[in-house]
Amino acid sequence: MHDVYMIVAAAIVDSLENPQRLLSARRKAPKSFAGSWEFPGGKVENGETVEQALVREIHEELGVEITIGDEISNPDGGAWPVVNNWEMRVWLVEISDGEPHIGREHDQIAWLDFDEVLSVDWLGPDVPIVEAITRAH
Repeated sequence: MHDVYMIVAAAIVDSLENPQRLLSARRKAPKSFAGSWEFPGGKVENGETVEQALVREIHEELGVEITIGDEISNPDGGAWPVVNNWEMRVWLVEISDGEPHIGREHDQIAWLDFDEVLSVDWLGPDVPIVEAITRAH
């Protein structure tokens, strides 16, 4: 049995009550991911809860504070598979303070209306999550 490593990510929407738009971030590194769009987030550090990691990662990557909404669960009820032994948990979140800015991980961020979210080149593991969000809303 291999260890499973956890990533947390935020599906940042313009409103938790009535979401119409989703914030997407375009990777600039590593080269294999550069130019692909993703949900901002990152690794859970030792001693952190998943929620603490989510708040920290979004502040580090985008410079904003967030309010965490519902988790977007995989249809089987678990985390979303990413690659190898990595899994990702994703929550709908709303920005509670600040304006998102481009950090060191990304070269572009964009608000996308739900009817256009699939118009950008998402990382493969994020596509079913994007589809689940747009189906639910």
